[in-house]
Amino acid sequence: MSRIYKNWPVHNLIGHPVSELAYWAVRPFSKSTAKRIKKRIHDSTMPKKYIKVKRVKKEHGKLPRIDTESDSSSAAAHDAISRYFNR
Repeated sequence: MSRIYKNWPVHNLIGHPVSELAYWAVRPFSKSTAKRIKKRIHDSTMPKKYIKVKRVKKEHGKLPRIDTESDSSSAAAHDAISRYFNR
């Protein structure tokens, strides 16, 4: 089910406009509630992989830079990220 609505086209074409409409509909009553509703709608349409990256960036400040020419495999990328967070 998440493949139907948790992908970039749905996020960009539906999630952004609907979250903006919800924000402006609730905004006259409460700015903080409007922001919370907008964020919930926006984030509910984001692909799961991006949400995980966003959470890691929030917890650790930034992600390590991976040299894609020398570290082309996903195992090498995983090792680079592990080294970064375990130092």
